[in-house]
Amino acid sequence: MNRTTGILLSKNKAKLEYNGDGYIFKSYFNFENKKGICYIPESGISNDDTTIELSYTYYDLYRLVKKYVNNPKNYINKKKYKIKEIALEFFESLSWQTPETLIVDWENHDYFIY
Repeated sequence: MNRTTGILLSKNKAKLEYNGDGYIFKSYFNFENKKGICYIPESGISNDDTTIELSYTYYDLYRLVKKYVNNPKNYINKKKYKIKEIALEFFESLSWQTPETLIVDWENHDYFIY
Protein backbone atom coordinates (compact mmCIF):
# COMPACT_ATOMS: atom_id res chain seq x y z
CA MET A 1 0.00 0.00 0.00
CA ASN A 2 1.40 3.40 -0.95
CA ARG A 3 -0.93 5.58 1.09
CA THR A 4 0.38 8.66 2.88
CA THR A 5 -1.41 11.16 5.09
CA GLY A 6 0.45 14.45 5.50
CA ILE A 7 3.73 15.56 3.95
CA LEU A 8 7.35 15.35 5.08
CA LEU A 9 8.81 18.70 4.04
CA SER A 10 12.38 17.91 5.15
CA LYS A 11 14.25 15.80 7.70
CA ASN A 12 12.75 17.79 10.60
CA LYS A 13 9.74 19.53 9.07
CA ALA A 14 6.33 18.12 8.24
CA LYS A 15 2.80 19.20 7.38
CA LEU A 16 0.22 17.10 9.20
CA GLU A 17 -3.08 16.25 7.54
CA TYR A 18 -6.50 15.61 9.06
CA ASN A 19 -7.47 11.93 8.81
CA GLY A 20 -10.92 12.03 10.40
CA ASP A 21 -9.67 11.67 13.98
CA GLY A 22 -6.81 14.15 14.21
CA TYR A 23 -3.84 15.65 12.39
CA ILE A 24 -1.02 13.22 11.58
CA PHE A 25 1.69 12.17 9.20
CA LYS A 26 1.45 8.49 8.29
CA SER A 27 3.33 6.73 5.51
CA TYR A 28 2.56 3.11 4.63
CA PHE A 29 5.42 3.18 2.12
CA ASN A 30 7.98 4.12 4.80
CA PHE A 31 6.50 1.57 7.22
CA GLU A 32 6.53 -1.29 4.71
CA ASN A 33 10.02 -0.43 3.47
CA LYS A 34 11.33 0.15 7.01
CA LYS A 35 12.85 3.48 5.96
CA GLY A 36 12.50 6.87 7.55
CA ILE A 37 9.66 8.37 9.53
CA CYS A 38 6.41 6.50 9.15
CA TYR A 39 4.27 8.19 11.81
CA ILE A 40 4.00 11.58 13.49
CA PRO A 41 1.16 11.95 16.01
CA GLU A 42 -0.94 15.05 16.39
CA SER A 43 1.24 16.12 19.35
CA GLY A 44 4.45 15.54 17.37
CA ILE A 45 4.64 18.97 15.75
CA SER A 46 5.74 22.17 17.49
CA ASN A 47 3.66 25.32 17.79
CA ASP A 48 5.02 26.63 14.48
CA ASP A 49 2.99 23.85 12.78
CA THR A 50 5.94 22.32 10.89
CA THR A 51 8.87 21.43 13.18
CA ILE A 52 8.89 17.73 14.10
CA GLU A 53 9.26 17.16 17.84
CA LEU A 54 8.10 13.53 18.00
CA SER A 55 8.23 10.94 15.22
CA TYR A 56 8.40 7.18 14.81
CA THR A 57 10.08 4.80 12.40
CA TYR A 58 9.09 1.21 11.67
CA TYR A 59 11.70 0.03 14.18
CA ASP A 60 10.39 2.33 16.92
CA LEU A 61 6.90 0.89 16.48
CA TYR A 62 8.20 -2.67 16.16
CA ARG A 63 10.08 -2.34 19.50
CA LEU A 64 6.94 -1.08 21.26
CA VAL A 65 4.88 -3.95 19.87
CA LYS A 66 7.55 -6.53 20.72
CA LYS A 67 7.60 -5.27 24.32
CA TYR A 68 3.79 -5.51 24.38
CA VAL A 69 3.80 -9.04 22.95
CA ASN A 70 6.51 -10.23 25.35
CA ASN A 71 4.81 -8.81 28.43
CA PRO A 72 3.62 -11.93 30.34
CA LYS A 73 0.45 -10.21 31.58
CA ASN A 74 -0.84 -9.88 28.01
CA TYR A 75 -1.10 -13.65 27.31
CA ILE A 76 -0.75 -13.27 23.56
CA ASN A 77 -0.88 -16.46 21.52
CA LYS A 78 2.54 -16.21 19.86
CA LYS A 79 1.82 -19.24 17.68
CA LYS A 80 -1.23 -17.52 16.21
CA TYR A 81 0.16 -13.97 15.98
CA LYS A 82 3.58 -12.92 14.70
CA ILE A 83 5.10 -9.68 15.99
CA LYS A 84 5.41 -8.38 12.41
CA GLU A 85 1.66 -8.88 11.84
CA ILE A 86 0.78 -7.22 15.14
CA ALA A 87 3.11 -4.32 14.27
CA LEU A 88 1.17 -3.76 11.03
CA GLU A 89 -2.17 -3.90 12.87
CA PHE A 90 -0.75 -1.49 15.42
CA PHE A 91 0.46 0.93 12.73
CA GLU A 92 -2.92 0.81 11.00
CA SER A 93 -4.66 1.54 14.33
CA LEU A 94 -2.70 4.74 14.95
CA SER A 95 -5.05 7.62 14.15
CA TRP A 96 -3.87 10.69 16.11
CA GLN A 97 -2.41 9.47 19.41
CA THR A 98 1.13 8.59 20.38
CA PRO A 99 2.01 4.91 20.00
CA GLU A 100 2.64 4.72 23.75
CA THR A 101 -0.97 5.79 24.38
CA LEU A 102 -2.30 3.19 21.96
CA ILE A 103 -0.25 0.45 23.66
CA VAL A 104 -1.83 1.38 27.00
CA ASP A 105 -5.28 1.20 25.35
CA TRP A 106 -4.45 -2.24 23.97
CA GLU A 107 -3.25 -3.44 27.38
CA ASN A 108 -6.36 -2.08 29.11
CA HIS A 109 -8.71 -3.70 26.59
CA ASP A 110 -6.89 -7.05 26.16
CA TYR A 111 -6.25 -6.47 22.47
CA PHE A 112 -4.78 -9.56 20.72
CA ILE A 113 -5.22 -11.74 23.78
CA TYR A 114 -6.70 -14.98 22.46
